[in-house]
Amino acid sequence: MLPEIPLKYLFKSFAISLLALIVLYLLDNNFSAYIWLLLSPDTALGEFPYCESLCWEDLFRQKVNVYSNIFYLFTGVLLIQLEWGNANYALKQDRNFSVTAVLLGIALIYLFFGSSIFHGSMIYLGKRLDINAMDAVLIGISLMAINRYCTNVERTYFRPVHLVLLFLIGTIVCFGLFFFINGIALFIGILAIAFIFSLLNYKKNPESYNLFLLLISLPVLIIAFSLHLMDKAHIMCTPESWLQFHSIWHAMTAVGAFIAYSFYKQEEQNRIETTKRTLYTQV
Repeated sequence: MLPEIPLKYLFKSFAISLLALIVLYLLDNNFSAYIWLLLSPDTALGEFPYCESLCWEDLFRQKVNVYSNIFYLFTGVLLIQLEWGNANYALKQDRNFSVTAVLLGIALIYLFFGSSIFHGSMIYLGKRLDINAMDAVLIGISLMAINRYCTNVERTYFRPVHLVLLFLIGTIVCFGLFFFINGIALFIGILAIAFIFSLLNYKKNPESYNLFLLLISLPVLIIAFSLHLMDKAHIMCTPESWLQFHSIWHAMTAVGAFIAYSFYKQEEQNRIETTKRTLYTQV
């Protein structure tokens, strides 16, 4: 169901994540919040924007919501390791899949930094980076779905550089649209694009896809988003707890991104096996 992951990739992702946690801890315990005082606070958030209590004197004003971003870093590093070496596949569409998977990994790492800056500082720029990075993750998943649709249905092939440019342009455009469109509406819109194209891909070639992975990704994201809203509304709120609903949102969205990757990775593996069998019978 899920792609096989070499233990060395898991170990490297864990080691990098552990090192990042140590760096975050050292930064928080050796620097004050003075740096954030030089930047504009996000006054629109209100006095208590999330359930977790705020430590205004510390570098990280929301510690749990900062440290829980490590799930994004772990998943992003893992995806890059899994697909970086596959970028030179002989089949053009396979190489493009690897490009979109690496872009998704980069977006998750961007989200690690953006969300950590936001929850650490509670400044306006941090909020912009956090939301834009989440949009970038959804753009990465959408590109994965659109690339497969264009390849299988329209018989149109992207150049890898075009996928990179589309990812960069889409992320920059979303950063600007934040001034004009509600962030939640933009999030739902990009998510809908990814889900619609995924359904179209499954409908075109159902035997190559695992429908369970597609269907489970939706409730994972819905539950995660519900916990995010509950956290902001202070429902079942325990401010001093090391388990916050918003931190669970971080973990579940990272899992959701990996499920989306697995959905298309399995299709890729099935297609390669079919191609090999076809070539073998021709020989």
